[in-house]
Amino acid sequence: GDTIQFTAFGTNLTGYQWSFGDGAVSTQAAPAHEYAQAGIYSVQLICLSTVNLCPDTVQHPVWVLPNPVASFTAAPLEGCSPLWVYFQDQSQFAGQYHWDLGDGNTSGFASPSNVYVTPGTYTIELLVRSSNSCVDSTEITVTVHPVPMAEFSFTFAPG
Repeated sequence: GDTIQFTAFGTNLTGYQWSFGDGAVSTQAAPAHEYAQAGIYSVQLICLSTVNLCPDTVQHPVWVLPNPVASFTAAPLEGCSPLWVYFQDQSQFAGQYHWDLGDGNTSGFASPSNVYVTPGTYTIELLVRSSNSCVDSTEITVTVHPVPMAEFSFTFAPG
């Protein structure tokens, strides 16, 4: 999803013919190109000399890394206080993790757990970062119910 800026350089160049390795082409001296998919692309540039119109060709690989995809499950999603919740990372292409556990706690582990003591609804967010510093995030909610306070009374009935 990032745009890559290509720039031809050298002396006495004209007639730029770029091939980006994914079927796209350009005749600009400094084209920008965005790859739709991750992969290794062979980028080729053919230029002509302004002096004698002789061609020169240069080719280099371009590595397009995949974007991370943040994903996780939580169990249980609701229950009574205190509620232990276990988070299981299911992200793709993630190298770093930052969890906002919704109650002021955070974690850098791939699959943390947390105990929710106070009843309420908590939004848990997972932000993942890939090795090439691209990020993605996702969130879910966990509901913690109050513990009921059961009491009873009795009277003595002689008899």
